[in-house]
Amino acid sequence: MNTIAELIQKLISSPDVVGLIEYGSARHQDEILRGDYDLVAVLQERSPDVDSLHFHVRATPVDMSIRTLDDIRTMARAEGFESVLLDGRIIHDPSGKLAREIAALRQRHRASPAPSLSPSRIGGLRHGPKHTFEKLRAGRYASTTLGSYMVHQCVYWALPQYFEIRGLRYRGEKHALAYLRQNAPDLHEAFEQFYAAADFERQVHFARVIEETVLAPIGGLWQDGELIVFGHQAKGRAVFRALLGDDYASE
Repeated sequence: MNTIAELIQKLISSPDVVGLIEYGSARHQDEILRGDYDLVAVLQERSPDVDSLHFHVRATPVDMSIRTLDDIRTMARAEGFESVLLDGRIIHDPSGKLAREIAALRQRHRASPAPSLSPSRIGGLRHGPKHTFEKLRAGRYASTTLGSYMVHQCVYWALPQYFEIRGLRYRGEKHALAYLRQNAPDLHEAFEQFYAAADFERQVHFARVIEETVLAPIGGLWQDGELIVFGHQAKGRAVFRALLGDDYASE
């Protein structure tokens, strides 16, 4: 195979392929592809041990996920990666079954509320970046490779967490940054300032601005003197009081 168009024709000719959905910016008709090509191959049957295949067509990387109609039929919501099914482009569906299942999935997705964050998840989101900033504040990692890695990881994960916290679909970095530019310009500016900063202290400053903004709906960064429990909240506080008393930390 020399082109993506040839790949698609090869898949269409297979009796195992029920339908094909492409997503992302690249299209199979494009004469020149810059970047990768994303595809969902919907098969008659699949091994539960195989979720996707990754290979090259000439110089083009191909990410091909494997699903069945039953996989789509049994989804209550299209969470995580599966959200590509909601707005992907159906390019092969001779029976029309795939289009019907996708339409039904969209209806279920709209009717089903996004799952709320658990107290433990909220605690983890608030604790993680503060833990990083505490290490950086101590000065031990300032202007080191490890310190730079830590603060960049913190900012990297803040982007999908913004969407998770607000119950919004995360559709990758490109879409996420475009969304912020339109809907949260101050936060978008903080991301730009972070990546433009050559000075480590300025990077840490903008990382904190980003995290406080991202975490604002769930209480912001973990505060000094605040007790956070990973696990059952009431039982965790009871264990804390039994070990250390009532007045050591706030709730």
